Amino acid sequence: MFDQEKQVYSFLEHSKIPVYDVPPELLRAVSESLEKYIRVTRDLFQDRYYLEASNYVGSFSAGGVQFQINPKIPVNNLFYIISKVYDLVEVKPLDQLVHLSASYELIEYLLRLLLEETERLLRQGLFSRYLAFCDRLNVIRGKLIMKTLAQRSWDISEIECAFHEYTPDVLENQLVLSALNNAAKIPTVRIFSSSVSNVINKLWAVSDRKLTGKDVDKVIFNRLNNRYKKVLTLARFFLDNIGLKDESGGQHVRGFFIDMNKLFEKYVERLLKEKQWGNIQIKTQHSEQFARQPDITVKPDIIFFEDDLPRLIIDVKYKRSNKPSSEDIYQMNAYADQFDTDVVLVYPTDEVEEKEYYLPKGRKLYVRYLNLGGACIFAEEGRFLTRISELL
Repeated sequence: MFDQEKQVYSFLEHSKIPVYDVPPELLRAVSESLEKYIRVTRDLFQDRYYLEASNYVGSFSAGGVQFQINPKIPVNNLFYIISKVYDLVEVKPLDQLVHLSASYELIEYLLRLLLEETERLLRQGLFSRYLAFCDRLNVIRGKLIMKTLAQRSWDISEIECAFHEYTPDVLENQLVLSALNNAAKIPTVRIFSSSVSNVINKLWAVSDRKLTGKDVDKVIFNRLNNRYKKVLTLARFFLDNIGLKDESGGQHVRGFFIDMNKLFEKYVERLLKEKQWGNIQIKTQHSEQFARQPDITVKPDIIFFEDDLPRLIIDVKYKRSNKPSSEDIYQMNAYADQFDTDVVLVYPTDEVEEKEYYLPKGRKLYVRYLNLGGACIFAEEGRFLTRISELL
């Protein structure tokens, strides 16, 4: 939880707030370390500083000041979306999910689950396997590399050997450690800070590698490592999102952020792929050369294919607007020309007007929404899928 003894600012994504009694050098450190996530501005006439959030939610701290960025949608809806994207039903059924009121509570709850699963694995014993090594040793181990020995016959103080070692330093454990190291940068963690450090210390035999959520897909599960499914499901969340720890101007800056743009895109992809569409196949991030130019590619978010031909293109925009921007329309027109099919823009709010536009070459641009702020997100999902089905 937040340290109540420290100054705390709380605001919403895509919003701007004034900050008082915060030293300018601290705000400069925030600007330099977190410029991608937070914009710091100054009103010279009022001599006042402002913080402006973008599409990231989470928390960060600088010096003795803590900041919390909450989503504009209900936090419980955000938790549901994360649960669907990251298959958290494998860890905890949806009907058992807790009610949360702030983004930092959500992140800390997931961290608690990650710690519990990691402790369970440590009690059972870490998964290990035999790995091949080749190293110069001062004792013979495994198989001698005779070629190297002949080349350095005058120096046998170290001999190159090839051997196998049974070790826990495998990808499964490296993913868990990398996720914990990223989670350790969460600035709001107070109760769990010692627990995170203790668990990390227990993984001393595991290499600290820079891994991402995509590396989880490299794990091939079998009866020996099947018990890692839950912990790696949680680890993927912490690997996909951004943990930062920096020092600027003598100020320590830490933060953990969820990219709502990417999360909304993954959520829509998962929702569409869960539905049965008959002979239609769904591909995501499918790229093609634009206008036969090898150095220019187009990559729509989602394409519906039928008999290997594009049937419909969907692009997801995490924006609160009542109509598409000119840039979005130009982009969708390029997709329609390239793939010779109708296109759809999907927004996360019912503030946008659902309508259709006729593009220059006869194709249509449809505007649709999936309302993330609805009281019943299950009902919103059903209505959204129905409206997409009507376009096929």
